[in-house]
Order: sequence, then structure tokens, then C-alpha cells
Amino acid sequence: MFRRMRVSMSFSRLRDGVHEYYAPEDTAVLFRNLSLANLASISALMEAIRRPWIVTSVIKSLEHPGLFGKCAREMFKRTVFHHFTAGESIAETMEVADELKALAGIGVVLDNSTEEGMNEATWLRNFGNKQLLIKTAQQVNSSSSISHRENTRRLPLPFVPLKVTSLCCPKMLERLAAAVVEADRLHVIHTRTCVNTDVNFGKHWTNPLVWTASSLSPTDSELFSSGLDRMRALCELARECGVVLLLDAEQTDRQPAIELM
Repeated sequence: MFRRMRVSMSFSRLRDGVHEYYAPEDTAVLFRNLSLANLASISALMEAIRRPWIVTSVIKSLEHPGLFGKCAREMFKRTVFHHFTAGESIAETMEVADELKALAGIGVVLDNSTEEGMNEATWLRNFGNKQLLIKTAQQVNSSSSISHRENTRRLPLPFVPLKVTSLCCPKMLERLAAAVVEADRLHVIHTRTCVNTDVNFGKHWTNPLVWTASSLSPTDSELFSSGLDRMRALCELARECGVVLLLDAEQTDRQPAIELM
């Protein structure tokens, strides 16, 4: 699935390439793409869609084994699937990637549909799927003569993104992010005033990292450690396979925790 595009050519070449790419498409396809783009610009709608219960309901409907699931999958394929996804197999995906590169020099991200999860089973499943994807990217990139060092600088080959919220608890990340922000605030106060306020904030507050860690509950500390272990394992696997891994950004109320990890 292509979630980002990296452009390494003049705007005129990109414009001409996009025109050529969409020229054979009929009006219905162009109208669908324009409608989806307009819907994605509505912030209230996007905020509603990202709610966990909505995401879970959509996934369950698509995975339903009966007629309901079949109808849901067919509707999904005819609307948003091909707007965001290159195909259901690596062969289909790379065919679209080669076409985009030939038309406009557009590099791609190789990804599957992995989003945030709210329980251990989902995080472990996402972890396993991302391992397979990294190994698949290694196979795709193995036919190229471009070195890994060169790829890390210019990213001419498909690389793999990683959403931290797919590996650990999003709510824990929000609480951790709030602690990071508070620790930074206290550190600024201490730096500017040199006033000892240990009585109010605890003995470790002058060290932001230590204070942040000490402020987490035992449950959050365990969730953080297990999520960090999964992320570290994927980074080590990507290094062994010579695949560039992109750590994706998150919402504002989670980003400080992502940066800390």
C-alpha cells in the first residue's frame, strides 16, 4: 500500500506524468478520486473515523465470513481500495510501482494495511505482519544493484513504514506524551530559576527522562517496555535485511512519546 510518495523530479515532469497516468481512466474513476480527496480534507470526519470502535467495526465487517463480509469487501474494493492501495499481492503492487516510476519518477513506500491496535493480540499480529513485510522488501530490493548505504541517502527503492501505535497501546502513548511534556516544562523551570521544588515533583524531576519513567504506572511501564522491544526487534531485522524503515509520525497528543521511543 502506498501511503506516501517521494518526488525527485521537476514539478513539470510530475504534472506531465500524472496527466499521462490518469489519461486512460474514465470519468467515474476521476470523480471517485476527487471525492475521496475532498472527504479527507474534512478534519471532523477524519477525527471521527480514527475512533477505535469505528476502526474495529470496519475491520470486523471486512473479515466477516458470510454474505455480509463478501458485500462489504466488494464495496470497499469498488470505492476506497484502489485509491489507497496498489494491489492485494506483491506482484500487483510492484507492477504499479514500476508504472509510477517510469511515468514520473515517483518512489514508493511498501506497506500493508496495519493500523493502531488496542490489545496484545493485535500488537503481536501487527508485529508478525511487519516482519514478513520487511523480508518481502528485502526480496524486492535484492534485484537492484543499489547499495543499502546509497538507498538510505536517496531512497530510490521501496521502503517500509512503521506505526508505533500498531505495536503498543495508543492510550499509554498519550499518557507518556503528557508526562514528557510536563517533564520538559519542569526542566525549563529548573534551568531558569534553579529553584529546588523536589517536594512537589519528586526527587527525579530535574532529569526529564528519569522523571518521565518514574511517573508511569507499573502497567504503563510494562506496556512501554513490550512495545519498545517489538520496535527494536523490527529495527534490527530491517538492518539485517538491508531495508530502510520509516518511523511514521502520529497525532500531536502522541508525538512526544513517539520521539522518546
